[in-house]
Amino acid sequence: MAQISYQQQMSTASIFMFDLRQTDGKKVEKEFRRPVEVTLPYPPGADTANMSAFYLDEENNFWKMVRIGPGFEKPEINASSGTITFRTIHFTVFALMTTAGEADLSNAVIYPNPFKPFDNRFETGSKYSAGDQYSGIHFTKLTANTKIRIFTIDGVPVRSGLVSSAAGTCLWDARNDEGRDVSSGLYLVLAEDPKALGEKKFIGKIAIIR
Repeated sequence: MAQISYQQQMSTASIFMFDLRQTDGKKVEKEFRRPVEVTLPYPPGADTANMSAFYLDEENNFWKMVRIGPGFEKPEINASSGTITFRTIHFTVFALMTTAGEADLSNAVIYPNPFKPFDNRFETGSKYSAGDQYSGIHFTKLTANTKIRIFTIDGVPVRSGLVSSAAGTCLWDARNDEGRDVSSGLYLVLAEDPKALGEKKFIGKIAIIR
């Protein structure tokens, strides 16, 4: 039977580490066959209106919002118990943080990259599905109202009209302006915000493998 160890560290965000191990002490690395429910306490006075649950992508060293979509309901906040509950298919480091846009575009992130919607792996993403906030391609650590355009590697326009949320995030469904799935290849991402306090432009690349 597996055992769960739990550690908590309180700082500017509430950070929790979950570790699943077998009885011989070996860490379980595989994803779970079914989602499990996790309930975490948040500190008194937390801004629950803008609070979300995140997990640490240890390979790329940045935080990703926990999955939301079919089988993964939106995290539920219980004000009476001071807890937030969500579902996950793997244990790692989780954090409860308030979301807000960045001051500039110097730390913009694209994930998953490469995007492989049909390889059935959590880390490489899944084909866009309405209501599943973890599907598609994500841009994070943007300013609010960052405008994003996608081009082929040769500079041919592919997608326009993408705008980040107040939380500094944006989702691309990997479709072009005509609503068709883009083909496999390397694409350029141009993100711009002329009102950013620092870096006003970000140019990145995203690989799509179908």
